[in-house]
Amino acid sequence: MKKYKIIILLHFLIAFNITAQNEKANELNSYINQLLKDTPIIPAVSVAVVTKYGIQFTEGFGVSDLSNNIHATGDTNFYLASITKSFNGLLAYILVDEGMLDLNRSIIEYKPFKNFKRKEIFKNISIQDLLSHKSGIKGGGLLDTKLAYHGNYTDVEILQIIENKTELRKKGESFSYTNYGYYFLDVILKAEFNKSWKDLLKEKVFDPLEMKTTTAYISQVNKELLARPYSTFIPENPIETKAKKTDMTMHAAGGLVSNANDIANFLTFYINEGNFKEHQVYPRQLVQQTYKKQISAGHNSTIYKGRGYGTGWRLGKYNGEDVVYHFGGYKGWFAHLSFLPEQKVGIAIFVNHDYGRQIANLIATKAYNIYLGKTASFKPFKKILSENLNDWKEFGESVEKLNHYEWNLSLPKEDYSGTYNNLNLGNAIITYEDGYFYIKLGHLKERIIPYSEKNTMLVELYSHTRKKIKFNLEAGKIKNLSFDGILFDKH
Repeated sequence: MKKYKIIILLHFLIAFNITAQNEKANELNSYINQLLKDTPIIPAVSVAVVTKYGIQFTEGFGVSDLSNNIHATGDTNFYLASITKSFNGLLAYILVDEGMLDLNRSIIEYKPFKNFKRKEIFKNISIQDLLSHKSGIKGGGLLDTKLAYHGNYTDVEILQIIENKTELRKKGESFSYTNYGYYFLDVILKAEFNKSWKDLLKEKVFDPLEMKTTTAYISQVNKELLARPYSTFIPENPIETKAKKTDMTMHAAGGLVSNANDIANFLTFYINEGNFKEHQVYPRQLVQQTYKKQISAGHNSTIYKGRGYGTGWRLGKYNGEDVVYHFGGYKGWFAHLSFLPEQKVGIAIFVNHDYGRQIANLIATKAYNIYLGKTASFKPFKKILSENLNDWKEFGESVEKLNHYEWNLSLPKEDYSGTYNNLNLGNAIITYEDGYFYIKLGHLKERIIPYSEKNTMLVELYSHTRKKIKFNLEAGKIKNLSFDGILFDKH
């Protein structure tokens, strides 16, 4: 009889827990749906919530592809941008555990750095320094331009840029958040082991955690399950961004695509300190080491008070709790990944719009409130959201005005067509097709619009703002063009 009562009690507790979890999921679901109605410039979001009791929520909301009216689901893939660093920080420690890397050795003991003639810049830098943004180096942005935007490079060119363009920052500058350390990890893995970080992540992380569609190869993503990126200014005029990712621009500091269902497995692995589906995939200490503080680093993220950086993770406080987090942003995308290690709650939020940060802050706050039973304030994010939506609308109206400029050109339009070359960035190709100008730079191609300034055009190629293309004439002929302050000589 006693055993029978215990069984009934257990069934009751299980049923009660399921009901409670369903109520929490329904509350979050209703909140997100209403939030999207109140913020119509946001096309879609995807959200995952994980607790110590398992995966609680994986849902997509809104429209991931406006042209084809495809609605977001938990399987819809989003570009993660800099959250890639969290994965590669983990990969580095896995390789340490397997005896392939020593994060504290000088990088000049690894290829390709040991083969550089110019070693003095790199001799006091370790892989740990690189991945914690405390290496003390700077690179002038050329690597970012080639790897993140243009995609027109060879491995040899990347090594030349690293060796010849890397400089030391001023003394006293300890932490500096950049992509460079993760670029360097990539070249070390290729040179030492003839393996790409892309393939190593699949082997060491995605496959063991059953992240079936997470990938660093954009070419491998089902297009119907890939959200489209947008920079809408007003709801009636959604603008899909043209700075699309290719395999060549999926780099080690920002080169992953994932979805709510897959990322929930990653969060489960982290809040359970390396355990996934009752199997200790990697040692607890290894996982903890990735978010061990390596350097102090303030970070004004609005939602979290950033205080330090580990290895691919920011560290801070949220409503009095320790929080481990990272964000990712690119033109048309925003991604939020965080977890509370003591409370064992993790959240991921993906948005296919430039203006995703405050939406993610609101959703994260609501989700943590629901699953922690707390009441953190929404007011800061609601205020910022309201202010920025108004700014967004005004900016959109000013952008529309730019579309009404007339051409102010000295020469026939066909004369501006041609190939323009910069030694570091390669060719910028200007074409005049069917009454429109276009610029092609690396893998990017975009239509150019008129501007009021003489012999000047505007284009939004890969930044969030339109840049000038200024043509410089000599003896009545075009000598070169200046794009974003960089000269390209006409062939």
